[in-house]
Amino acid sequence: MKQGLMVFGVPLIMTLLIEMSGAYTLGVRRRDDLTLVAAVNLLTNPPAVFLAMMISNVLQGSPRHLVVYGVLEPLIVFIEYLYYDRDMETSMHPLFLSVILNILSVTGGIICAKLFWQTL
Repeated sequence: MKQGLMVFGVPLIMTLLIEMSGAYTLGVRRRDDLTLVAAVNLLTNPPAVFLAMMISNVLQGSPRHLVVYGVLEPLIVFIEYLYYDRDMETSMHPLFLSVILNILSVTGGIICAKLFWQTL
């Protein structure tokens, strides 16, 4: 149970904190829009973490990073963009918002992994 919390819970909590803070900083203020950011991340983060773990078990070294950051993250950006485009009421372009929030989230995750877990 504790390992599952570390594997899935910590990345999800970090992603929510980073992306919600980022969205607010970028001008997303409506409660429904911030709730959408949280909901979309609740939907995309656990499968993304699971797939990244599976990719890491199959591939070693640089190819793993290429697949995770070159294929998986752009797919997540696109999925989140579709939700933001359909349901969010903000003056910011939803694709730009999705890209920026995911850059913040991935960067935060890499920094935390390097500082605390040394897994990258």
